Amino acid sequence: MSSVILTPKQHKFCLKFVESGNASLAYREVYDCSGSKPSSVSRKAKELLDNGKITATINELSNMHQQRHQITIDSFSNQLNEDRDFALQNRHSAATVSATMGKARLFGLLRDRSEITNLHSVMIHENAETLAERGRMIAAALAKCANQTEHDDCSELSSRKPMAIDYGDLR
Repeated sequence: MSSVILTPKQHKFCLKFVESGNASLAYREVYDCSGSKPSSVSRKAKELLDNGKITATINELSNMHQQRHQITIDSFSNQLNEDRDFALQNRHSAATVSATMGKARLFGLLRDRSEITNLHSVMIHENAETLAERGRMIAAALAKCANQTEHDDCSELSSRKPMAIDYGDLR
C-alpha cells in the first residue's frame, strides 16, 4: 500500500468507491448525509474525487482489485474448462453441463430465480430486523417439527406430495 495518508473516512470512501464505482453512493455510506440534497452529496463526492491523495489511493486500490479478480476469475474459468473437457472425454454429460453452468454463474450470466426473487422481496418489503425475526420463527417451527414427529401439523406437512405447477399461463 502507498504511503499516502488519508483520514479513516477518506480511506473508507476510497474502498466503497472501488467496490461500487459510484462516488455518491460511496459518500452516502461513509459520511452523514441526513438532510442533504442529492446535488450536495454529488458535489461533495466529486470534491473528494478531485483530491489527488484520494485519486492516487483509488487508482492503487483499483489496480489491486483488478489483479485479484482477474487471477481468480481466470483461474476458475480455466479450471471449469478443464473439468468440462475431462467430462466430455469420459462421456459424463451431467458433469459437462455442471461445468458449463458453473462458468455461466462465474461470469454473472446465470442466476437462480429464487436468488433474484428473494433479494428483490427482501430489499423492498423487509428490513434486517423483520428478516431476522422471520428466520427465528421458521427455525423454531422446523425445530418443533423435528422434535414432534407425531404432531398433527408436522406429519401433515411431511406427508404432502410435491405440487406440480403449470407455468404455461404465466408466459
